[in-house]
Amino acid sequence: MAAKYQGKAAPCPKCKKMVVAGAVAAGSPPPAPAFFHCPGCGFEKELAGRHAGKLVPCPKCGVKATIDLRQAVPPQRGWLQTRSGKALMVAAVVLLAGGATLAGYLLGEGRQQPLASRLPFTAMTIPAPPPAPKALADLEAREMTALARLHQALAGDRKLHGQDLSTLNLAEMDLQKVDFSGSRMHGVSLQNANLRGANFSGADLMRADLAGADLRGAKLIGANLARVNLAGADLTEADLAEADLTRANLGGARLRKAVMQRVLFNETDCRQVDAQQADFRGATFQRGNFTGADLSRVKLAATDLTGAILQEANLAGADLQGSDLSRVVLPGARLLKANLGKANLYGADLRGADLNEASLVEADLSGADLAGAKLHKTIMAGSTMHGTRLISVSARQVDLRAATLTRAEARGGDFSRGDFSGANLTGTILTGANLTGALMAEANLTGANLDQADLSSSASLIRANLTNASLRQADLTGADLSNAILTGADLREATLARSRLSHAYLNRADLSWANISDADLSNTDLKEANLSGINLGVGASVLKSLRSAVSWESRLVRYDLRNANLGNANLQDADLADADLSNADLNNANLQRANLSRSDLRWANLTDADLTGAILSGASLNDADFNRANFDGTNLTRASLFNIKNLGKARMLDRATGYAAAGDDPDGGAGALVAGEGGEATVAGTVAGQEDQRPVKIWGVDLEGGGLIAEQYLGMSDLDRVLQESTNIEAALLRRQLFETSLENIPGRPGATFGVLYSVNFIPADRPLALEIRWFGPNGRQLATAQQTAHNARRRLATFTIPPEATSLNGIWTIRFYHEERLIGEQQLTVIPGRSREA
Repeated sequence: MAAKYQGKAAPCPKCKKMVVAGAVAAGSPPPAPAFFHCPGCGFEKELAGRHAGKLVPCPKCGVKATIDLRQAVPPQRGWLQTRSGKALMVAAVVLLAGGATLAGYLLGEGRQQPLASRLPFTAMTIPAPPPAPKALADLEAREMTALARLHQALAGDRKLHGQDLSTLNLAEMDLQKVDFSGSRMHGVSLQNANLRGANFSGADLMRADLAGADLRGAKLIGANLARVNLAGADLTEADLAEADLTRANLGGARLRKAVMQRVLFNETDCRQVDAQQADFRGATFQRGNFTGADLSRVKLAATDLTGAILQEANLAGADLQGSDLSRVVLPGARLLKANLGKANLYGADLRGADLNEASLVEADLSGADLAGAKLHKTIMAGSTMHGTRLISVSARQVDLRAATLTRAEARGGDFSRGDFSGANLTGTILTGANLTGALMAEANLTGANLDQADLSSSASLIRANLTNASLRQADLTGADLSNAILTGADLREATLARSRLSHAYLNRADLSWANISDADLSNTDLKEANLSGINLGVGASVLKSLRSAVSWESRLVRYDLRNANLGNANLQDADLADADLSNADLNNANLQRANLSRSDLRWANLTDADLTGAILSGASLNDADFNRANFDGTNLTRASLFNIKNLGKARMLDRATGYAAAGDDPDGGAGALVAGEGGEATVAGTVAGQEDQRPVKIWGVDLEGGGLIAEQYLGMSDLDRVLQESTNIEAALLRRQLFETSLENIPGRPGATFGVLYSVNFIPADRPLALEIRWFGPNGRQLATAQQTAHNARRRLATFTIPPEATSLNGIWTIRFYHEERLIGEQQLTVIPGRSREA
């Protein structure tokens, strides 16, 4: 029988009785003795042969050595290297020294004395050898007792609670469902042992060897597993809750569905472990090494992972909600479909990580590095990503609603069809980013850099704030920028073809050399905008009308190009009918065949402008500058030309249709030009005290917003004054605070006040306009009427409060605006079942 089986219990193959291997049967010769030799201090001891193969510490110096059955004598070494050789050497030196002394004495002064009297001692005594140490004997006795108890337990109830089993060699034994709870098992060898369902709860297994052991379903709750070797062990569905795994070796271990709650992983080696669906909640990872580990679908919620090494780990589908991963190193980690909601990933290294379809709702990724990460369909709504590096990320259809990405760096990232609705992107760098089809409604992009970014394919920036943003050479083809704030934005050389800019604020924006052909600029605010070199022409194609049909009975729309800089702009064949170009700079602009009928060109600078074949019928050109402007074939029928500057320097004016000069001013000025008989514009002098008979012309009612009025604004006496005096940016911000809901979901409850924010565009602009506002309920009945006075382009608020006795509240309501019994605009509002404000 091999020496490694000595002392082990096993059933007899015939009678099945448990016997101990190596035990001596009655009448049999005694087994060959075993021999222990310490390589450290040289201690030697002969033992019974049943101890052969055991690894035990030396009782003198503590160095571990194996008891050998094959050697009946110690290994041969030089006699000086042995303990006895060293003792003989010392004794020989002492004897030689004593002999020399004695010889000198005998041959010297004591020569005349008798020999016996001259001896310095009367007798020589040799001390008895020291007694053999009892450590090995004690060890032998303890192990014999422990083994006896073990075999007894295996044959009985399999309970070994609170026993001292330290240093026992139990390798490869079948110990299924044995109760080792509370036992002391220091240095025990359980290599490849069958420990399925065993109970080690509260046991002390420090430095134990469980490599390759089968621990499936075992209980190790609160066990001390410090420095334990569990390499390759199978801990599937084992319970290690609150265990101490400090500096333990779990390399390649199998931990599937294991319970590891509140476990201490201090410098633990967990490389290449298979821990699928394991529960690590509340565990502490202090420099734990999980490189290449499979942690897919694990539970790590509310777990401290700071300092953990997770390089190339697979965390796909893991639950990391609320966990602390600050500054954790995760380059290349697989986090597919992982749940990282509210996790702390501050400063984490996630370069190249796979976070596809993961959830990072309200997670903190500030300062994290996600360069090259995969974020396809990742949910990051409400997350904080201040200063986060998102360079070249693949984030198609990513959900970043209401996320904070202030000063994030996302150059070259692919965010196509991503949702940035309501996100804060202040100062974010999105240079060259792919944002095709992205949803950025109401996003804050103040000061953001979107140079050369692709926002085509119907990207939505409705009500987005792009104040002072840089969009140089950006592609906004087909983008929806309705009601967006682009004040001071840099759109030089940007492509805005077919984009929607209705009601957008582009005042002081730089649109020089931008392409806005076929763009919808209805009701766009372009005051003081720089549109030099802009292209609004259509070349050989036919320009689609960019405005709604003109009708007194419907809401009218127009271009707002007041104070716009259109120097050198290409407006050939452009449809700018009913546009407001007052005080616009059209120096050297190409307006050939442009439709400017009924437009407002008061104080406009038309120096060197080419108006060949342009339509200016019914337009107001009062106080405009005609210096060197070309009017060859221009239609000026019923145009208003008062106080024209440099009229005498205009070119081809005599070839304009509908123009008839009554006399020229030598200084180049002109008196009033009024419509004569037949509709021709004629020159006439101004009569002092003449009553102004100019008719009122209304372009329409502009509705900027509406909904349930916020409680803090109810009863505010100077709200109208604040609205009328506010700038465009202030009004846009106030509008968001003023209404608690949109026009489509107003809660219908008695006492609720809702309304609309509106302004009226009309001329003469220096006169007030009397309005009648009528409210109609869902049944079509008129419920209220109010009188208001409007000033041109000044904002007013029309409100209605539902009376306590009102019924049939839910449905479509209508507000209509009348001037002198003529409908000039209307708006529908949807009232839905509502709860009380207290609720």
